[in-house]
Amino acid sequence: MRYSNFLSGLRVLDLSQFVPGPYATQILADMGADVLKVEPPTRDPLLDLSADCSSGGVGDLYELLNAGKRIVCIDLKSSDGRAAFSEFVRKTDVLLESYRPGVMERLGLAYHAVKEINPSTVYCSLSGYGQTGPYQHRAGHDINYLAMTGALSAMGPSSKPSPAFPPMSDYGGALQAASSILGALFHRERTGRGTFIDIAMADTVLAWQAYGLANMISSENKCGKKNNRESWLLNGGAACYNIYKTLDEQFIAIGAIEHKFWKNFCNAIEKPGWILRQNERKPQKLLISDVATVISRKSMSDWDLVLSKVDCCYHPVLGFGDILHLGQIRERKVVCSEGKKIEMRSPVWIDETPPLERSSVKKVSIEEAMMNWKG
Repeated sequence: MRYSNFLSGLRVLDLSQFVPGPYATQILADMGADVLKVEPPTRDPLLDLSADCSSGGVGDLYELLNAGKRIVCIDLKSSDGRAAFSEFVRKTDVLLESYRPGVMERLGLAYHAVKEINPSTVYCSLSGYGQTGPYQHRAGHDINYLAMTGALSAMGPSSKPSPAFPPMSDYGGALQAASSILGALFHRERTGRGTFIDIAMADTVLAWQAYGLANMISSENKCGKKNNRESWLLNGGAACYNIYKTLDEQFIAIGAIEHKFWKNFCNAIEKPGWILRQNERKPQKLLISDVATVISRKSMSDWDLVLSKVDCCYHPVLGFGDILHLGQIRERKVVCSEGKKIEMRSPVWIDETPPLERSSVKKVSIEEAMMNWKG
């Protein structure tokens, strides 16, 4: 069974922009869904953020996120555009939109209107703060959602929070949307009914904060200490799970959470006396400093010769230019390169078969799109 056949015959209308929605529908396209991305005459603003994007051209990031789809331009503010779009709604299985709450209502394309045309539609609204609450109409991006949910307070050095890369809520919201759509489609198979799905990117990130909230509840400062950076096991407060600078200004990452890995690491760097220090009170500033001093005495390549042979959860910190030549990445075939061309594929192997090449994004006319969706 091929991954690209899982959703064969499924039709998806994608009214999203930037990263979250397009990545969600690309997941569906990878599984064989026929995704038609509907863009306004002003085009997807992601094009203006994409690298190497020239006037009227197609940017690299835009191409990577929309590979495997067809693109059609429809002016949903015009009566002709809405009439054409309604025809696509009649034939679609899924509709995903990522406008701010209220926009689809003003266009006459909210869920209740779409349901009248096609009651079996799985309709997913993916927004920043969701369709309810005092923040529902507020503008935002990943950095704002992380700030609201407490996540940003735990990221980066103690002196200042650092933005996440890539944007966590964008990709997390996309994954939540895709998985929820698949669940709704399974429900439709049993009931014949469509579903309205309301996903907020802020909610998605908030749902990931069990670790931070658990630490807050169990800590001495239950009032909500604002600066928890470099204080916990997983955000820089522990020596066994940290990043260290080497002699040549490179970095290595150690993730030796389990005692056996920490023991192997300490023995490998000839510091067996540190084995019993793993559970010192956090933040472990002194132990982190001690490890940093030792690591700073050798280059990254020298440490790689030592630690790559040791079972201690180690890896050098690689740049994007380095990863394309890494044997593991070449073997898994999620990212492929030829000259200056980069190709990304689904990160899923099925029945020992590697991910397949995605087709290039293709622009089509309304007439062409209707012909493709005929029947």
